[in-house]
Amino acid sequence: MGKEDINLNRIENSTDPAFCGWQGCREIGKFRAPISRQNLNQFYWFCLEHVRLYNSNWNYCEGMSEQCFEDSYRADATWNRPTWPMTSGTKIGGYNKSIFLNFDTIFDPFDFVDQSGTPSDELNTTVSYSEKRALRLLGLEFPVPKEEVKARYKVLVKRHHPDRHGGDKDSEEMLKKINEAYETIMNLCVA
Repeated sequence: MGKEDINLNRIENSTDPAFCGWQGCREIGKFRAPISRQNLNQFYWFCLEHVRLYNSNWNYCEGMSEQCFEDSYRADATWNRPTWPMTSGTKIGGYNKSIFLNFDTIFDPFDFVDQSGTPSDELNTTVSYSEKRALRLLGLEFPVPKEEVKARYKVLVKRHHPDRHGGDKDSEEMLKKINEAYETIMNLCVA
């Protein structure tokens, strides 16, 4: 197979092939084959028989030096995107790492990182959804000491006790919720 066997008038970027690009072939050219490794977006269109023949003789690496092949192989591993070495040095891709890791300039509305640049101790204790709901019902925020929980509980029990509201069912339901929240929070509290 040589270049003289290919009809050069049949090179197209079209996805609608007509006749096979092989010289003298009158079959429909349904199958595309790249022209060269430099022109991977331009194709010859062939019938099945001739595309098999073309592909069996086509060598992507033909004319490449060993270094060129190695560079191509490494670039394909990262989809031809630039990469930087993962190092523990002070520079990342030519930039000073301290610019990127300066925690003083980070907007931290939830206080995930404290002033020393380390995760705060509050993150080590997680609060479940039911515990958050109980805290919200009693009007408290985590972490909370037991004395504060007890004081808040007494205030809310006096306020929502059904005897104070003439046996009101809504007050009775609220008192049940307060009692459940108190039990949940007392298990969570610090001494």
